[in-house]
Amino acid sequence: MKMKKGEVALVTIEPEYAFGSTVSRQELAVVPPNSTVNYEVDLVTFEKERELWDVNTEEKIEAAGKKKEEGNAKFKAGKYALASKRYEKAVKFIEYDTSFSEEEKKQAKALKVACNLKDVACKLKLKDYKQAEKLCTKVLELESTNVKALFVLVKAIPAMSVSFSNPSSSSSLLETIEGTL
Repeated sequence: MKMKKGEVALVTIEPEYAFGSTVSRQELAVVPPNSTVNYEVDLVTFEKERELWDVNTEEKIEAAGKKKEEGNAKFKAGKYALASKRYEKAVKFIEYDTSFSEEEKKQAKALKVACNLKDVACKLKLKDYKQAEKLCTKVLELESTNVKALFVLVKAIPAMSVSFSNPSSSSSLLETIEGTL
């Protein structure tokens, strides 16, 4: 869906995507179980992101930090796919650092490592083990002795593929891994 500033849209959300089979007590209303929810959305204002090539190095690092924080908030809320997208966007801001000063390169490297590791946690939650493995490899290209990335590559991912048949053991392993990330 695309909207322009000042437009109003009616958004209908089916019960399985709204509150499901539980009662939801909101500030102004109680939503019964299995209810279709209708929202009227009024686009008051929006802020278009600047293109990467139109942002200076300091702004790129700042934007990457903001995306990382947004990702952290989404992760804490259990929205792993959205968190993953924020971490990926953060890395994209600082991916090409040839014009960065030495200090900016250090900051960018630390952000890349942190975002990729948090993205690994997202991918593990989403059971996307191949992507988790690729992200660990990216971290190890930046820091060859990163313990968290090595742990996931050496212990967790092979164990995950073996323990698919036993969901309880894979979930306890996942909890152990997340505790290290």
